[in-house]
Amino acid sequence: MTSITKLVSALAAVAVSASVFAQTQPENPNYSSSGLLGQRYVDYGFGFIDVNKSRTDLYAAGLTVNVPVVSNIDVAVNYSYSWVEADHNDNAHELSLDAIYYIEAGKLKPFGGLTYGYNWNDWDDDDYWGAFGGLEFQALPQLVLSASAGYNADFDDADEGTWDGTVTARYFFTKTVAASVSTTLFEGGDVGYSAGVTLKF
Repeated sequence: MTSITKLVSALAAVAVSASVFAQTQPENPNYSSSGLLGQRYVDYGFGFIDVNKSRTDLYAAGLTVNVPVVSNIDVAVNYSYSWVEADHNDNAHELSLDAIYYIEAGKLKPFGGLTYGYNWNDWDDDDYWGAFGGLEFQALPQLVLSASAGYNADFDDADEGTWDGTVTARYFFTKTVAASVSTTLFEGGDVGYSAGVTLKF
C-alpha cells in the first residue's frame, strides 16, 4: 500500500503542477481545430473487451486529463477501473502518467510518448512502463481521426510486454464538446470497443 500511496501522491503532484502552470497560459490556442494534441481537455470513456476464445466479459471505465506544458509537449494523467463479469468477479485499478511529444504538420500531427503507470487489483500490484506513437488527422472541421500503436511492460519482464493498436474517431458538436468511438486490437487477439465524451477547457 505504501508504494501505491507514493505513486498516487507523485501523479497528483504532477497533475496539480501542470494544471497550475496551465492556468497561467492563454486559453486553448486553437478551438477551431478538432484535434486534442496541444489542447487542455478531460476525456471520459466506457469500454468492453471481447476476450479472445473466452466467455469472460471484461469492462472498463476511464478518465484522462491532458494539459500542454510547453510547446509541442503535453502531459496526461489517466485513471481506469476495470472489472470482469464471469463465474467470479475481479476488479482492477490503473493510474498512469503520459508525456507526449507531437509535431505540427497542417492537418496531420504525428506524436509519440512514454508512459509510467501502476496497477493494483484483486490478485497483484505492479508498476509498468510503456511507449507509443501515432498520427492525429483532422479529416473535417468537426471530425478528427487518430491511430496509434503502443507497447507496455512491467519493469521485471520488459521482454514479455504486449502490443496494442487503437483507431479513434471523435466528432465535435461544439468547439469544446465531442463524442468518440474507438477500437483497440490487443496482442493475442482480444478486441476492445469504447465510446467516450470529451470536454476542452
